[in-house]
Amino acid sequence: MKLAGLHPDEQRRLQSLRSSGLLNSGKEERFDRLTRLARSLYNLPVASISLVGEDLLHIKSCAGLDVDTVPRDISFCAHTILQTDPLIVNDMQQDERFHDNPLVIEAPFIRFYAGYPVQLPDGATVGSFCLMDHQPRSFSAHEMQILSDLAAIVEDEFKVLDAATSDELTGLFNRRGFLTGRVCPADGPAPP
Repeated sequence: MKLAGLHPDEQRRLQSLRSSGLLNSGKEERFDRLTRLARSLYNLPVASISLVGEDLLHIKSCAGLDVDTVPRDISFCAHTILQTDPLIVNDMQQDERFHDNPLVIEAPFIRFYAGYPVQLPDGATVGSFCLMDHQPRSFSAHEMQILSDLAAIVEDEFKVLDAATSDELTGLFNRRGFLTGRVCPADGPAPP
């Protein structure tokens, strides 16, 4: 198994993720709808939206598996955030990065992975919209376009959440940001 390296701007990326409030907000129906839709569209057993933290992969939404976190060092999404293009692995057992990964050789026995990086409004790549299957499979250009569109919807939702919880002029958290629990008073805004 080949571990993913750190993002070139890892500290800023992590600060942006912490400041976004997404790690504090738990599961949200707006994201659950998207993963259920993706699972149905692709006829796959698993679709998820993940956020790559310092040591853990935080599952913002997952249709098909009951999981909240995964160690970052075995997560596929930690590889996805290192690139601007999607990561497609048609057969995990044939890929040197993943062939002996515990998620491949043990339950849930993932064989196919498609992950599209997702960014916060400030441009920090913080996670991915991903699809998984227990069988190897190919992925067409049309399927890739749909995944791109789904990832863009996730990014739009991040923008909506940001706009609803921070002041446009100052960038500081507004009253709603504190009342909804999206932010902790000690978090403060991300540095410029």
